[in-house]
Amino acid sequence: MPTARSRLLGAVVGGKLYAIGGYNAGYLTVVEAYDPLTDSWSTRAPLPAARVTDGTNATVVNDRIYVVGGETPSYQAEVFEYNPASNSWIQCTDVPTPGVRGFTAALNGRIHAVGAHQGTGAYAAVNEVGTLSTLVGSVTAEPSAASVGQTVTVRLGFTNGSPDTVSSINPSLQIGTGGGLVSGLSGPTPAGPLSLAAGASASFTWTFNVSGAGSIVLSASATGTGGCGQALVACGTATVRGIGVAPPGTTTGTTPSETQGIEVGAGKVLAAPNVLETSDPASVIKIAVRGDPNAGVVVRIYSESGEIVRKLTAVTGGSGGAVVTFDGRDEKGVRLGSGVYWAVASGGGVNDRKAIFMVKRRKK
Repeated sequence: MPTARSRLLGAVVGGKLYAIGGYNAGYLTVVEAYDPLTDSWSTRAPLPAARVTDGTNATVVNDRIYVVGGETPSYQAEVFEYNPASNSWIQCTDVPTPGVRGFTAALNGRIHAVGAHQGTGAYAAVNEVGTLSTLVGSVTAEPSAASVGQTVTVRLGFTNGSPDTVSSINPSLQIGTGGGLVSGLSGPTPAGPLSLAAGASASFTWTFNVSGAGSIVLSASATGTGGCGQALVACGTATVRGIGVAPPGTTTGTTPSETQGIEVGAGKVLAAPNVLETSDPASVIKIAVRGDPNAGVVVRIYSESGEIVRKLTAVTGGSGGAVVTFDGRDEKGVRLGSGVYWAVASGGGVNDRKAIFMVKRRKK
């Protein structure tokens, strides 16, 4: 250990051993961490105030170290919280009875401080409880699969799981993989900060438009201040699949209709029904196009990942419309697998798209 000392505090978080404070010809603030994987020590952020704790006045909750009381040489009631992830300390509410050589333990989101030494022959027989504020939440993204130009809503919902009010709650949204596929990001709504009473729930939302094909990975979190320092909700990730089915000139910003037998207006695509059976070679789908068939109406079939698998030219179908027949095969005549495909019509005043479902019939 780099710094020789006695009467120090020890704690383990994330597979590392933390040596905190202590005494060596004076009271120390030094904090050092030992990593057994690399057999090495590193210096961490020092304690806000020098002290000895005699190795018993600490506990670990949610990967954070809490130092309770101590000696400087007077007896202290201060409580400090250390976050290894940010390498930072904050001060919490003081413990009612100052002292050293007590014991601390966590139970049901609360820290119990049992006993306190206050000088020669002076011991306080106390069992004092401090509440840790906690936020519990999750992240959702709707829809989870979106076409180009479609709006996606990301929601961070959370609940205050402690008996104390959590205040100054501020949200954060991070975009990982697929950040280049996000446009027009707005939010959060509300802007924050918020205060949340015990047991209450709230949410923050963001919206953005999908600009291409691929996966978009998002994560959101919210931090606030509770009865003992900082409460953190790290709500994991949500993934949105961008479906690249909007070539130049195609109408965007609306959700494609996926309802069988629906005509979506003049200059639109009509597919009825929109389900093909992969195991039936005779299964075809008729796509009726309302537009000018003499103006070169083309229907392109896209896979869910945005790849063009088939190009079809519409033929006159009467009444100023046109019809194409899709047999569920790609340009090489190979039957496509199960999944969602998109028929995108363009030309002749037509700019629209329609979902097609390739399904495998269950054997009876």
